[in-house]
Amino acid sequence: MDLRDDGEKARVPLGRIAGRGGRDARPGLYSLRVRLVGCISLAAAIASILLAIPGVGFAIDDREAEYCTEHGGTVETRYPYWGTNLDQSQWVQLAGSIDLCVFADAGDGKVRIFVDTTTLAARRPSLAAAAYLAKVPLDNIPPGVNPVAVDCSQIVHGTSSWGTSLSGGGWVNLDDPDFTVVDLCVFPDGSAIDEWGITYYAGGVVRGADLAPLFRFDTQVVPWFFPQ
Repeated sequence: MDLRDDGEKARVPLGRIAGRGGRDARPGLYSLRVRLVGCISLAAAIASILLAIPGVGFAIDDREAEYCTEHGGTVETRYPYWGTNLDQSQWVQLAGSIDLCVFADAGDGKVRIFVDTTTLAARRPSLAAAAYLAKVPLDNIPPGVNPVAVDCSQIVHGTSSWGTSLSGGGWVNLDDPDFTVVDLCVFPDGSAIDEWGITYYAGGVVRGADLAPLFRFDTQVVPWFFPQ
């Protein structure tokens, strides 16, 4: 092997790069590789431990929850279920969940509004917030048609659909006897707000609480997503 240190690259036969047991014949480089692998493994182990500690892996969610409670709301987690128009024994829980901030009317706790915690606490607007603030009027709804479903899907272009059957679906909290199932209008950016909240607010009725002064972002600079 040519080990000259005169600036010229040493020519090493390809078959002699690896020594016995597959180790690199250059001990310094092999040692460096071992240390790098060890550091990566240690970092991965530390990350796994931190994520297993309650609250550490969800610091952003904790701040959103705190913002909700500081402004008079209550945080609750709901889960998506299909088939909520059927007997409860036939409900099917789907993947995922959503954290909501719930505001109840001071005089009637059964009058509430639900909004996802990110929409409320974010420093930038979401589509759910913009739909709420737009107050687009709902006119000419045929008899027998659910007005809030029309408002969500056709006026502000979110969705509350759970398929094409009549089995229905919704966001469920089995521990809530009054609002076990909530209909949320969900938007492409992942934001959500309950359908009735949008429709009532457009008609000048506040349910639970007026969210406009509670949003963290500047509501005066929201793009006009929903021109009338």
